[in-house]
Amino acid sequence: MIHNESTVKNVLTVVLIAIIVMLVAFGLSLWLTPKSKASSKLIVIFNEQGIDAYAASKNSSYITGILSEIVYSNSFINNVYENHLGLKDDLGFGQDNRLKEWKKHVKVKTQDNKGIIIIDTFYDNKDQAYQLNQGVGSVLTSKHGQYDGFGDKVTLKTIDGPSVAENWYQFQIIQNSILGLVLGLFLGFSFIVVFPQQQIFRIFTTEYDSLIRNDETIGLNNSYQMSKDFTPYNSQWMDYSISQNEAPNGPNLEK
Repeated sequence: MIHNESTVKNVLTVVLIAIIVMLVAFGLSLWLTPKSKASSKLIVIFNEQGIDAYAASKNSSYITGILSEIVYSNSFINNVYENHLGLKDDLGFGQDNRLKEWKKHVKVKTQDNKGIIIIDTFYDNKDQAYQLNQGVGSVLTSKHGQYDGFGDKVTLKTIDGPSVAENWYQFQIIQNSILGLVLGLFLGFSFIVVFPQQQIFRIFTTEYDSLIRNDETIGLNNSYQMSKDFTPYNSQWMDYSISQNEAPNGPNLEK
């Protein structure tokens, strides 16, 4: 019985921790996740004559690495807003602050040894997410020579997008909530392993458990008191009755 009770308490502890972590993940996702996401892909083509495919591939990978870092420079940010007037510049003031805000809206990845740049842009507004993605891609394809130093030897072409992902916001929140639940279960199991005698859920039931224990104690004390008072009286009465009944009719030992 004790073993089963301990198991139930541990399970409740794990479930409670998992639910708390999941709700925290859900709340943070709801607050921090941008509503819209736009994506596009660019490919770097190395145009130099007389170079083998392996060397061209290595050069393309090198250039994508440079450009993926250049995207996070203040000169590139200014180029995007100056050449794409449809964008709303709400990054604020100061180079450090603008760069920090820019990193929230623009994520750039590369595919190794393929010379491909993936651009993801995030905004609460679908049109702004699309316009920002288009602006970043436009500056990379038209002005990359200012940053990579290869000039006409390199060409960047758009091979996919930009396109806006539908239902990305809802999917991201659900995904983060599920990850929060999994993390919560892991933390819950870890907690009961490290602290096997502790049950977090008892914080909410301490007062109730205390009342139950008091009622049980009172009940046990009353039961014990009744037994204590009743048994001696009953025993004495029985002894007295037996002695009174047997005395007149008892066996005659005299001859």
